Amino acid sequence: MSNIKSVNVRMSRIGFHGVEINKVVYVPSVDITYTDTNKKKLSIFAPISDGNKGLKRKDFHGVVVCGDFFVILFTNEWEILSDDCKLLATMKPCGTPIQADEDEFIVRDGNVITWYDKNGKNVGSRELTAEEIEYLDKK
Repeated sequence: MSNIKSVNVRMSRIGFHGVEINKVVYVPSVDITYTDTNKKKLSIFAPISDGNKGLKRKDFHGVVVCGDFFVILFTNEWEILSDDCKLLATMKPCGTPIQADEDEFIVRDGNVITWYDKNGKNVGSRELTAEEIEYLDKK
């Protein structure tokens, strides 16, 4: 398995024009670099789920990079992708991502934080302390 060093996502504009259709959609174009210097940079259009068909540029809200997977944050669904840009899972937005670890990412929803794995499964949650809430609110 390759560890991801960085992920850059751009919303690439694609137009469909014809007699009965004249539509512009945006597709996430992904550049992945790896910590292994022998592995070449990957540049590819990311697969998207049916919940994200017909994306607009404003639907993209960022990316969370973990060890061997990453999450593209969209308005309707979050796409969880492997280090070779294969769609692993999708999940509904459920708060604000606040941290990425090697095997999971952490999302804050109100005063609760939840850990999610590369399959979008909840692997634990807890309530924040008053000090943690104060610290996170200042960020």
